[in-house]
Amino acid sequence: MIPVIRRNGMGLMSACLVVLGLAVLLVDARIASRVHAQSSTSCGGAEYDPTTQSCCGGQIYSIGSEACCSGQIYTVGTQKCCGTQVYTVGLQDCCSHNVFTVGTQDCCNQQVFTKSTQGCCYVQLDACKYVYERDQDTCCKVCQCLMPNN
Repeated sequence: MIPVIRRNGMGLMSACLVVLGLAVLLVDARIASRVHAQSSTSCGGAEYDPTTQSCCGGQIYSIGSEACCSGQIYTVGTQKCCGTQVYTVGLQDCCSHNVFTVGTQDCCNQQVFTKSTQGCCYVQLDACKYVYERDQDTCCKVCQCLMPNN
């Protein structure tokens, strides 16, 4: 039989379990602080959870319902990003990184044009579109100018 040494009413095995328990708590605390450090990030001096949030121009936003466009937060579904600009869906649209007003403007070959004074001509010869001035040209005139000399 192995004698159990008692000190202050506590057996050696009990004392070892207490020390082991404290070591486990210390390791748990260290792991928890590392996990917290890895799962939280700073944005504009404030902490955020990168699994549900992100940072945009120093401001925190919710992933899924909001997005970032060159440092500007916008609402997904009602707004979109066009190059570096935020625009409102339905009222505006995007043409080669330029925002234009739907109804009065349009996009032709990556160029914004004003519908009242300009038009867009599709040239079948080179399968391209060109903007023309309505008061100076017609689509056919633009096409003739672009056709090779015979």
